[in-house]
Amino acid sequence: IRRPPRSTLSSSSAASDVYKRQILVSIYENIKTAKLKTNKIKNLGLLYEENDEGVMVFAGPFPNNDIDLKLDFLIKNGYINAKKTR
Repeated sequence: IRRPPRSTLSSSSAASDVYKRQILVSIYENIKTAKLKTNKIKNLGLLYEENDEGVMVFAGPFPNNDIDLKLDFLIKNGYINAKKTR
């Protein structure tokens, strides 16, 4: 049986680390609106997630030292609801 080296992060901690480095751009009422409203920032690696609230749009993940710059960029470009995920 092959096992990964002990230094390897568990997938759950790696996944939560990625989640922390994402930005919630906004929540839209449907996927069509979400894609239309975020078309000009699609190069930020967008992820669309549908739930009871609507369609959540995430950008990232970004390196830790880059996330504040990306957040600032989004807010300056009219995405005033953008915030870091925790």
